[in-house]
Amino acid sequence: MTKVNLIKTIRTWAAAVAFVSVVGGFSGAVLAPTTSFAVDAAGSTCSQGFLNFPAWYKGLIKDASCNILSPTEAGGLDHFIWRIVLNIVEFGLVLVGWVSTGYIIYGGFLLMVSRGVPAYIAEGQTMIRNAIIGLVISFGAVAIVNFAAQFIINVGVK
Repeated sequence: MTKVNLIKTIRTWAAAVAFVSVVGGFSGAVLAPTTSFAVDAAGSTCSQGFLNFPAWYKGLIKDASCNILSPTEAGGLDHFIWRIVLNIVEFGLVLVGWVSTGYIIYGGFLLMVSRGVPAYIAEGQTMIRNAIIGLVISFGAVAIVNFAAQFIINVGVK
């Protein structure tokens, strides 16, 4: 690699890092604002997740003191177990969404540094397309899991 190519590569990397830092930080702060101490339906801050990951006990909080319901208070042991299972499934689906987002960013990076090489361009485009498909499937699955959780909560409580 010549000195000129090395300098161009370093500039490209620096520009990519600066772009991701500025735009990513800006869009994260403006497009998806979150309140650190938001109150949930039970009046507590117990069910707050990190990066939209649900807590395993989401929907099982008794009151504002963050006490978890016992299985009998939650509508029976089957209701209690299903709620935890659905929270774990939702956690996995949110993880898939974050991984898909990472692949979209990496595919965009491949496109930026492809330097006109058709193989790298095709690889970047394929990666972005597959990640978007995975992201759409993940969003749909999260919606289905949340719908199922509401159904279990409303039907399971006697």
